[in-house]
Amino acid sequence: MKVRVELQAYLDQYSPNGDDAFDYEVPDGARVKDLVVKLGMPEELASVIIVGDTNADPSHGLKEGDRVILIPPLAGGARMGHLRVWPAVLRIATVGGIFGGLLFLILLVVSIAFTILAFSGGVSGGGGMSIHYEPMSLETAQELIGSGGIYMVAIRKEGNMDEYFLLEEGPGGYDTRSEPSRKWEVDGVDVHVFTDSMHTGTPITSSDDQHKVGITPEQLTDLLQRVDQFNSTSPWQIQVLDQREQ
Repeated sequence: MKVRVELQAYLDQYSPNGDDAFDYEVPDGARVKDLVVKLGMPEELASVIIVGDTNADPSHGLKEGDRVILIPPLAGGARMGHLRVWPAVLRIATVGGIFGGLLFLILLVVSIAFTILAFSGGVSGGGGMSIHYEPMSLETAQELIGSGGIYMVAIRKEGNMDEYFLLEEGPGGYDTRSEPSRKWEVDGVDVHVFTDSMHTGTPITSSDDQHKVGITPEQLTDLLQRVDQFNSTSPWQIQVLDQREQ
């Protein structure tokens, strides 16, 4: 049977034809995890799975014509460059013998560590979470939604984070022992947007207070209506991940 597969962000490197959206043949009775394995993708990189318009897990059974969207680990902390080590690691382990095996184990540990950071929401400290980009204004987010410049909107669970902080990146990467260069308190609904240049996401702020992020429920409703309007007229769909329901 055939399913429609859409690979978000850097997962398109596992596309069999180089496209981020394609029809793919899978055996009858296949599950999402069988599809991921057949694509040659490490299962942990398919952090968010959407079948049709519903969040799904790897054991979800597929049927003819299903639309399957695979999204890599979300927001804050682990950079894409670190997660991209998986394909290289696997190739090294296959052809490198003993030396390659040792290198595989070392890189495997590093990759797992950064994947855990991505699942947990990033480098945390002081009751908050690190981010790589300064918060985006609500007006800018609205403009990007209207132009299709955003590929996903994520609504975080209430109380999940009470503040975000920005760490300076040095030659050796982000130093979690250093003092944050800036901090923002979460006030309102915590919403993040993802663009091609901001794969780890950034929070939205509508406050005049430069030390706060978050939007009101009314502003969230308006934002989601703008997403629906864009999706109704464009073949390119902006995904909405509502983590409040998880």
